[in-house]
Amino acid sequence: VADFHLRVTAAQLRALIAIREAGNFSLAARALGIAQPSVHRAGRDLEKLSGLRLFTPSRKGIELTPPAEAFARAVKLAEAELGQGLDELTRLSGADTTRIAVGSMPLSRTQILPTACDALLKEAAGVQLRFVDAPYGELLRGLRYGELDVLIGALRHPPPADDVVQEQLIDDRLAVMARPGHPLAGRSGLTLDDTLVYPWIAGPKDTPAGAYLFRALGIGEMERTPVSVVTSSMVLVRGLLTRGDYLTLLSARQAAVEIEQGLMVPLDLPLNASAREIGLTTRAGWMPTPTQARFLDLVRLAAQE
Repeated sequence: VADFHLRVTAAQLRALIAIREAGNFSLAARALGIAQPSVHRAGRDLEKLSGLRLFTPSRKGIELTPPAEAFARAVKLAEAELGQGLDELTRLSGADTTRIAVGSMPLSRTQILPTACDALLKEAAGVQLRFVDAPYGELLRGLRYGELDVLIGALRHPPPADDVVQEQLIDDRLAVMARPGHPLAGRSGLTLDDTLVYPWIAGPKDTPAGAYLFRALGIGEMERTPVSVVTSSMVLVRGLLTRGDYLTLLSARQAAVEIEQGLMVPLDLPLNASAREIGLTTRAGWMPTPTQARFLDLVRLAAQE
């Protein structure tokens, strides 16, 4: 339709996004606080107006067709751009209430993000930062749909999508961590074979640490895996290490607080090719507001400390 952009309504766009996120008309209606027939009608009117099939049945209810998914993403990105514009107008009026949404990966949470966050809030107390912890795939999706402004943590190679850009800040190396008093703590000349009699706590295989451990130990060729627990929860890792002779793979930066408090110790066990690139991931072509740009500069400074 030639004049589609003039005839589409905000209600139709809200319905499209709600249906995408909820997966059915009933939950979408509940999220919007309106009756289900209203959501159904708005969705079908948008479908008729576009001349495209936007919705298709799925095992879970309703999902968007590829054209609808692309359109929904464009809507979400436009919403994010408008939000940035409003934040900038507010800042120019003398009250900076910019909201920054950050996808935070484990290594960034102990030192880099607290340092950068505190520094920004001391400069602009009205700013609000929202940090989201989730699996990488969910964070990437949030970034690409405008729900997050930046991801901070381990970079992926090759880049995960052609519409994002990665900026390396530092290299970080992994280390085998244990509790103080572990039978291997304080010993020198250790090898990975020495660790196999102890239970391992591993990150999921789709995380850099989990993938490295899987390769380094040759778990795929083992009759019985030494991995007893798979988790990305630092709280759970810390709790297990204090209760037994578990081992896990972390970076010294990620475990800096635990090492300082005497809850963990790195073992004297060199890990070849364990360096990871830590940095920023943003949308290609994204233009941050001055406040967002300042936050990224503070992140860069914190990473070098």
